[in-house]
Amino acid sequence: MWKKYWLIALLILALTACSSAGIPPAENAATQSETQAQVESRDETPGDRQEPIVTAPAEPYRPLTLSELFSASDGTELQGTFYPPENDGAPLIILTHWARGDQSDYAAIADWLQNRGGEPEVDKNAQETWLDASWFPVIDQDTSYGVFTFSFRDCEKGCAAFHSAEWLDDAQSAVTFARDLPYIDPDRIIVIGASIGADGAADGCLYLNQTAPGSCKGAFSISPGSYLTEVYADVVKQLAVPAVCVYAPSDASAVAACADVQADNYTAYKIGSAHGMDLIDPQVQPNPLDLILELIRDSLK
Repeated sequence: MWKKYWLIALLILALTACSSAGIPPAENAATQSETQAQVESRDETPGDRQEPIVTAPAEPYRPLTLSELFSASDGTELQGTFYPPENDGAPLIILTHWARGDQSDYAAIADWLQNRGGEPEVDKNAQETWLDASWFPVIDQDTSYGVFTFSFRDCEKGCAAFHSAEWLDDAQSAVTFARDLPYIDPDRIIVIGASIGADGAADGCLYLNQTAPGSCKGAFSISPGSYLTEVYADVVKQLAVPAVCVYAPSDASAVAACADVQADNYTAYKIGSAHGMDLIDPQVQPNPLDLILELIRDSLK
């Protein structure tokens, strides 16, 4: 009888040993690890848990300048430069040059208006006051405009010949092209120019508002002279947005264009004794650059 019980006990022990030996070591370890993790999880307080770190995707690089090619309506290819603003949806300032130069005359002014801490591409030995940003008015550090410059046809370091009708086409084509540039608000545009570009500013602004109503908010003209076939005074009266003329009393063409204009949207300043870009000088008061900032501020309210 006792012998029978001993045999049964030995059989049970043998079966138990076989069952334990049949669990693979890795599975056994994993089971123990899971059990330990469950215990630690119960002991862990909410404050001990580490939230996953989510990194926002890096914003794509935005260059300080972009070279742009576009065509006038007659197919003539023109060269432009775009200065993207710091933030999307910024107003766009279009700068139109005078007959004695090309778009490079606006390198320092464009960089100043863009206000992104760039270094304008100008000759360090240049004597022109409009290429020396050291005296320019300070723009609030949180303000950055998109800026577009271009060169009229047949103008490289100065215009080789006078092309009034063709330059009107260039100005109109330039503002149309610029309105489609990225990063800017296409319905908050201001056009600024000197001499032939002074007329281009008013003519271009009017054309924009005829093709995209309300998109041009103002035109600033330094020494216009009705150079692009359109009479400056007539253009201003059609604009219905702020228009400013800055001219010297000794500049006969500018006097003829600006002196007798009567319009509620128009303001004229007699300053200095020079023409076009030569009026952008720290000695000239009121200074055209201060007046430009005033027009931008008042037009974009």
